[in-house]
Amino acid sequence: LTLEFLRNELAFDGVIVSDDIEMKALSERYAVSDIALKGARAGLDLFLACHKPDVQFDLYRCLVLGMEQKTLNEEDVLDKEKRIHAWLKRFVQPTDDGKQLKRWVGCSEHRALADEVSQRFDVLNAQS
Repeated sequence: LTLEFLRNELAFDGVIVSDDIEMKALSERYAVSDIALKGARAGLDLFLACHKPDVQFDLYRCLVLGMEQKTLNEEDVLDKEKRIHAWLKRFVQPTDDGKQLKRWVGCSEHRALADEVSQRFDVLNAQS
């Protein structure tokens, strides 16, 4: 499944997120700069770099440099920004006091599901 297929054939207009770029399948084969530039050009909106701050900074620097050197298309980057902002608007909402963020993760439905999973796990453990 290519990102072009997602956008053009399936008309997916949501945010496309990479897997963790620090995974061996990527990190042992590609430099951070290659991952950043090739991924952004291919259509990724967000990159995950989940462990090492230096990798996160390198990723950020490569993307900024790509914009400065015009190896990334400015219009594409602005489209990515719009998708990300729409995603944030949909899934991240301010609390009543406006100082903290209320996230959908952890909402009452998610807590109820977690409780159900925990109860089922306890029943299975009791049967063992």
